[in-house]
Amino acid sequence: MSSHDTELFFSRFKDYTMQKNAANALLLSPGAIQVYYGDEVGRNIGPYADDFHQGTRSEMVWTLSDDKKALLEHWRTVGQFRDRHPAIGAGKHTEIANDNAYVFSRELESDKVIVAYFGK
Repeated sequence: MSSHDTELFFSRFKDYTMQKNAANALLLSPGAIQVYYGDEVGRNIGPYADDFHQGTRSEMVWTLSDDKKALLEHWRTVGQFRDRHPAIGAGKHTEIANDNAYVFSRELESDKVIVAYFGK
């Protein structure tokens, strides 16, 4: 979502719901993922000084507002789900038709999951 040489996702949109939806998309994607520090708490861009990219390398947020705590808990929940189910990252993907949500299954050996995503 974010990178040290582009921008911080939260700084662009400043929307906790959008940040949670982006976390879902990233953490439920197949393959390896990488989380840039601060995405899990909605870290804002810092000062630029003389280097445009320096703002993306600002200090980590250690004191969390209620909104940031809720965002971190969301990342933990989805991240733990991914950790407990290797099929999420490495399983065979099958889309399941549904008009109200994006529904899919992933299977890897004995690990089988069905995910229904009702994003906005």
